[in-house]
Amino acid sequence: VRAIFAYASPETQLIETAYEIADGAHAGQFRESGEAYIEHPKMVAIILMEYLGATDPVEIAAALVHDVPEDNTKEWPITKIHERLSREVAATTDWCNRRRFDHIESVDARDTAFFNNLLMVAPLRAVRIKLADQTHNGITPWRLHDDAWITRKCAPIRNHYIPIARKHGGILQHELAAAANAREAR
Repeated sequence: VRAIFAYASPETQLIETAYEIADGAHAGQFRESGEAYIEHPKMVAIILMEYLGATDPVEIAAALVHDVPEDNTKEWPITKIHERLSREVAATTDWCNRRRFDHIESVDARDTAFFNNLLMVAPLRAVRIKLADQTHNGITPWRLHDDAWITRKCAPIRNHYIPIARKHGGILQHELAAAANAREAR
């Protein structure tokens, strides 16, 4: 980040604050892979910067906090992200979260609404973050699971995220396909 933005610039401060929020919100949390949860949002931001050339501080900050309101709803509602970071970071983060569809009772209908939203109306920042998110999820060395778990994790990548990537010029399309292939081949 410091290679992109000047030290102590408003952009660097925004990203550092987002990192501090994510680090605090995910403190003590671990992914199924065994790694500290904070590694996930860091990797999503790195994928955005390295693979997609992201230099937008709002996009990078939103990548860092993309799971915070979903995983810590009471402590970190989207309004608090707005207060601490900015309206743009909060709006981008909100587009990345399925909790926007919690009012829909059926899980399948909720997922369909979320994916249609990403495919049709979500801003490009949010789409890029979700694609980077799924790319990292796909390459994470998960503990061994049964075939049903693998199918459940790979189906959204194949059925939704790869078509979304294709719609947006193929960004991360090959990485997502490779991740799904590797998981299924385990």
